[in-house]
Amino acid sequence: MDDEQSKLLLKVKDFAKDWITKVVSKKKSYQDKLLDALEMIIPDCEFEDKRGDARYFHECYFRKGFDSALIEFMEEYSPDYFGISKKGHNDLTNALRIGGDFFIWRGAGVLGYTVGDLFKVFDGNLPKEVRKYFYMTRLKKADLNDIIRL
Repeated sequence: MDDEQSKLLLKVKDFAKDWITKVVSKKKSYQDKLLDALEMIIPDCEFEDKRGDARYFHECYFRKGFDSALIEFMEEYSPDYFGISKKGHNDLTNALRIGGDFFIWRGAGVLGYTVGDLFKVFDGNLPKEVRKYFYMTRLKKADLNDIIRL
């Protein structure tokens, strides 16, 4: 994986952390479980998981497309593997898919979130990748409670 790809993966991971803590849940114990699972999927140590479990995802996601590699990886490992519930597994997958769509490759999107959620995760300051993704005029006219495809 080259430096540019590593930077993009870190952006996705940082986004997923923020999404989990600012949008998904206010419950600290639930956040911690999801953040631990996120660390198993995208570890900080040069993208090498000591057990080797995450290696497939790290090596293949740019060749196959982020969305398809992520879905394949998350389906291969059950929620029990990560020590989280099925809802937690879905929340984590959604956080990574949304981040991947914003920073790596536009996928099919994730439904069920609002314009307000989007502004909340970025503390009201949307990065240029996200602004470009939505053609800002649509978001400016939207109500914070409007559901959007992320």
